[in-house]
Amino acid sequence: MKHFRISVDIDITSQDGEQAERRAFLLFSDLEQRPWVKEILPNGIQERRPLTPSKGG
Repeated sequence: MKHFRISVDIDITSQDGEQAERRAFLLFSDLEQRPWVKEILPNGIQERRPLTPSKGG
């Protein structure tokens, strides 16, 4: 089976950086528990980049 890489950017709204980190952690944790995600990402999410402030909004 061939492997392909995708990249997804998600904007998270929050009051501060700590809250954004918590929300990102919850999002990743929830995604990795979903059966369909486990099926297409058997090794889980391979790379998590540090949060950076969004230029928009």
